[in-house]
Amino acid sequence: MSPCGSHCCCCCYSHRLDAGTQEVCEADLKVLCAVSTKEMEESEEKKKTGLTCLQQFKEDIKNQECRDKVHRKMKLAARDIRFDDVLANACQEDRKKYCNDVQPGSARVIRCLQDYRSNLGQVCAAALFDHEVKMAEDIDFKYPTRKACAWEISNFCKEVPHGHARIMRCLQNHLDEEDMSTECKSEVMRDQNRMSQDYRLNWRLNKACAADITQLCSGLCNVQSGQSCGGVVLQCLQDNQDNITSSNCQEEVFYYQLMEVQDFRNDVILAEACRVDVDKYCKDVEPGGGRVHACLRHQMNYLSDRCKAEEQKLQALEYRDIRLRPKLAKICSEERAVYCKDVKPGKARVVTCLMENMAQPNFGDECRVELQKREEVVKNDYRYDIGVLTGCSSDIDMFCADARTKLRGNATVLKCLVENFAKTSDNCQNEMSRAVRFALWSYQKGQALTSVCDDDVNTFCPKGAKARSGGMFTIGAVGRCLSKALVQAKALTPKCRELVLTAAPKDSRVYLQYPESTSALVAKIAELQRAAGLESVLVDPYRRDGGSVTVTGWVALACIFSLVLVSCGGMVMLYSRWLGLDKPHTQYVKSGDA
Repeated sequence: MSPCGSHCCCCCYSHRLDAGTQEVCEADLKVLCAVSTKEMEESEEKKKTGLTCLQQFKEDIKNQECRDKVHRKMKLAARDIRFDDVLANACQEDRKKYCNDVQPGSARVIRCLQDYRSNLGQVCAAALFDHEVKMAEDIDFKYPTRKACAWEISNFCKEVPHGHARIMRCLQNHLDEEDMSTECKSEVMRDQNRMSQDYRLNWRLNKACAADITQLCSGLCNVQSGQSCGGVVLQCLQDNQDNITSSNCQEEVFYYQLMEVQDFRNDVILAEACRVDVDKYCKDVEPGGGRVHACLRHQMNYLSDRCKAEEQKLQALEYRDIRLRPKLAKICSEERAVYCKDVKPGKARVVTCLMENMAQPNFGDECRVELQKREEVVKNDYRYDIGVLTGCSSDIDMFCADARTKLRGNATVLKCLVENFAKTSDNCQNEMSRAVRFALWSYQKGQALTSVCDDDVNTFCPKGAKARSGGMFTIGAVGRCLSKALVQAKALTPKCRELVLTAAPKDSRVYLQYPESTSALVAKIAELQRAAGLESVLVDPYRRDGGSVTVTGWVALACIFSLVLVSCGGMVMLYSRWLGLDKPHTQYVKSGDA
């Protein structure tokens, strides 16, 4: 066989620096690689390590001509294994074993090795991983993808510059385009699946999150071993996303979460945990578009414990940001533009804003229904409420550790927090008040958290509040009705009273706890008004005809504060009249010598 046969590693193809490249890269070699031209002339090994070094620090090369030459050599190495000495030598035996009939060129041998990745020897697998990390930066180094997506790149991404994985991100953003070919879509999804195996294969995230990974996820993976981290660092960044300091890193972690939501294979920990479950329940479901996740959740009660835990964890992540729930984001796009246009996404802020505006007369029915579906999940499991999950973390550990072990979607932890509400932290009280207020706002009979009020709703709330079959009340009807009953000192059952008090805003809670005193204060204010000689009586607790003005619920509490001010003013007026200070008088000023 010719020395330049198909398995020859370096006879005809050199991975060394040629004289021209050495010359234009001389300054960068000294700075980045601590090697001189003279040293390379004296050592063939120095020439090889010099090129490897320049490829590793390609982004730091100052000389543009040097950078261009290194770029061209990397394109060759990405397309033909014979231009990458390290990979070719490390995988010589594996190549003979698995890819013996595969012709070099067009990245065919490299793709073959990737397909047999799980069977490769340790040395070859490590060299292949290092090759992929090095080539993750540019579409020019991903020959199969560049070839399959040539039309898409020229049409969807023609204004996007190469490098920094920008073309790949552009293609990912156009995955749902009807004009994207099946071949291109398959390559892009394959690339996404691969970069989810290790954060270093995701060039943009690796670059943006370098400092945060060091700070938050140090020691989780041996980056010197040449082996994949298996998703542990990516999981760490998600678990610590509220502590990430770099805005670019936050954006890249969010984009990775979008990838997870769309395709279960992009979450390697979940994919491994659910491998058997997917084969059993969803083997005919095409990956992508969140379809496999939907299938698994439809079978949630039958999933293995590991798979169920991972799916619930991802589902809780989706509830943090409306953008991670594409269907909800699309349906509620108009309402978001009208009511929440200035609300920053994340930490469920947009959804909270939408929930607060559901009772608006122009709020769309379709958006309202989707939000109610979301609320049904949130009010039965605290893990889907990011505010309660984070704001009450220490309180749950302290007061509800046992309840946390009994999670079955029955609001066990939320009910425990209501029972211990007075002992929880201020932050937890604020989050629980909001959560319970929303639960009462979208009340349905028989729900785990609000079922303690079912009897009181039947007793005190008008039957006309029911708007549709199934017992669903109009938005906010029950919340207003129960708060009014509490203000009027009606005999709510103790558990329901406790729940309504939890829902009350902090400044109003003290007045609701003693409604009898509040009613007495209103009567006293009426007496003060008459004693002060005011012609128009602002408060008449005995009047029952239609001419009176009635306010209820939380609005009534604001009125009480105003009435307190009126009370103080009335007492000052009475005191002034009693002393005669309100009689007219004339003031004289006597001038003296200048």
